[in-house]
Amino acid sequence: MERYLKNKTFYKIQSQSTIDNPDQRIVDDLSSFTGTALSFSLTLFNAAIDLISFSNILFGIYPPLFGVLLAYSLGGTALSVFLGKVLFLLSYFC
Repeated sequence: MERYLKNKTFYKIQSQSTIDNPDQRIVDDLSSFTGTALSFSLTLFNAAIDLISFSNILFGIYPPLFGVLLAYSLGGTALSVFLGKVLFLLSYFC
């Protein structure tokens, strides 16, 4: 934004008419970005709250099962990351 307002860049763009409504485009992009960022943040927050609450409930019911499921989920995630890297390299170099 600083570069847009510096050295009368705004007036140069408006007078040359190379870009139609640059200020409106900036406003639209900012609106879209903030909406997406807020939605993403709320999704992450809700997922974290769900994880904490359900983990607490499961740990309260049967702690060994919580440990097994935690190890299972971490192992599955690690395996997915490893296989994903291998598949990416295969698709990239083939």
